[in-house]
Amino acid sequence: MKPIVRHAFALLVFAASAVAGWQAKCGRETAGDEAQETLPPSKHSSRGRRVAEKAAVPADVSAALAPVYAARSPVERMRATIELANRLPVSELERWYSADWFQFNESMDSNLFYQITRARWLEEDPEGITAYFLKRGHDRLGQVAGEWAKRDPQAAAAFLDSVRDPKDLAKLAQCMASGLAAADPALALAQLSRLRSDLGSQQSWVIGSFLNGLAASSPALLESEAAGWPVSLRQQAMMAIDVASLRGDFAGAVAAFSGAPDGRERFVEALSNDSQLMQSLAGRAGGLPDGWFAAAASRNPYYVVKDDPGRWLDADLESEGFTKVQAGNLRSQARSLLASNDPVKALDMVARGEFSDSERREVILNAMRHLSKKDAAAAEEWMARFSDEEDIKVASDGMQLADDLPSAEPEAWIAALVAAPPGNLYRSFEEAGRWDAGRCAEVWAAFGKLPDADKRKVAESLGSRAEGLNPSLAANALGYLIENPAPEPSVQSGRATNLVRQVSEFAARWADEDPSAASRWVKSLPPGEERLWAARNLAVRWSEYEPSAARRWAAGLPGDERVEVER
Repeated sequence: MKPIVRHAFALLVFAASAVAGWQAKCGRETAGDEAQETLPPSKHSSRGRRVAEKAAVPADVSAALAPVYAARSPVERMRATIELANRLPVSELERWYSADWFQFNESMDSNLFYQITRARWLEEDPEGITAYFLKRGHDRLGQVAGEWAKRDPQAAAAFLDSVRDPKDLAKLAQCMASGLAAADPALALAQLSRLRSDLGSQQSWVIGSFLNGLAASSPALLESEAAGWPVSLRQQAMMAIDVASLRGDFAGAVAAFSGAPDGRERFVEALSNDSQLMQSLAGRAGGLPDGWFAAAASRNPYYVVKDDPGRWLDADLESEGFTKVQAGNLRSQARSLLASNDPVKALDMVARGEFSDSERREVILNAMRHLSKKDAAAAEEWMARFSDEEDIKVASDGMQLADDLPSAEPEAWIAALVAAPPGNLYRSFEEAGRWDAGRCAEVWAAFGKLPDADKRKVAESLGSRAEGLNPSLAANALGYLIENPAPEPSVQSGRATNLVRQVSEFAARWADEDPSAASRWVKSLPPGEERLWAARNLAVRWSEYEPSAARRWAAGLPGDERVEVER
């Protein structure tokens, strides 16, 4: 993946690109209670746009909002939004936020309004916005409080000292931990001492946040301070230091561990307590001392085998330092993943007699369960091959369990999207997240057989979860929605605005992975607002790491579009 520059309180790229002079920045925010963002693939919200009765809106608020409502185009409305967000007194923001008077909950304007006002509020009254977000349980509390702690650690710590409710104290302390540790390690240590007394062991996760922050910013200071702590807390601090050292310089940390008498144990414990390090372990096995890879891998074998389970079934694990028990744990995890990811290959291995009796039953059960869901005819063919009564029974049990899995058959998968409420499709989209481009093409072919009304429903469902799908499937869904706009005039504006946002965000994300494919897709879209916003986002994101390529691509756009993108 290409590196992405992230800035706190950045505007959505597509919103920032719209107005000349507004500097484009990366990052994706939500506006919590105030604005509705596209949700992750595993979630769904039924909340629609809220419209308050006009009588409930004070006259001064109606006057302030009038230019936004009177705007004749999206760009004019965005300019009016920016002007309003910069003009409102910070002292008025809590009133506006509480009443939710900026009611554009499914538009880029809402995101823009709340991002600008949030940044201004934090700049001018950090205590006020932090107190309000803490009281409301706002999902941007962590960002606001963390940024305040970095900018003004003394003031942030003083506010933290004033919080008396244990739940609020724990929540806010965790939000401020890394910021305080980075800006003022000594102050963070003082807060840590107070929190140990005020919160007790029940809030060990808060203590852990401070330890992790201090381990990253000032490991020597933390180690020195921890020397006088109780044994359990000192061990937790040293663990945080070991994890931070491996994250910062893996090879250097391993070299340091190898010279310590307890180095291997510290290495294994550190990886066992950090999933990111564990996921990178398989690619670093060759640089480790003898036996270290085996010891760490056997603690959490899933992360080691998940990308290529078949490789570990064929590997000579014992020659790599695995004990019999360690090798057995790793291979068990590999068998389980192979049976679910590639059941035919797993069953072929069963037919070749590559497993023991107990392993054989385990693989047959899991493989037949997944194969029956993916290809019922193939599962029936495999069932006919079994002659052993126990194998037949296990295979039959597996096929009966298939009903618990989402369908992987293209027509059945698409039909599930048509029939079920979007909130009930978590497992279906979890399955789709693992598909390659070929499988996505089969699903899209099944999509083409649907009636037009069903196509729209499925495309909208796919478009709202584009972040979790293979880009080829997400691109097809969003492209369909652009080429087939909603026919209802009363809802056209809201849907179109939401679609612009989805297309813009998708183009920026795809630019991180494959800018060439993303740029071809953008050029294939019909001219209009969606294509223009997608082009702007793609160019802004692409130019962060390949500015020359982004400029060459922009130069090939049609005249007016090229000017907008280059601007």
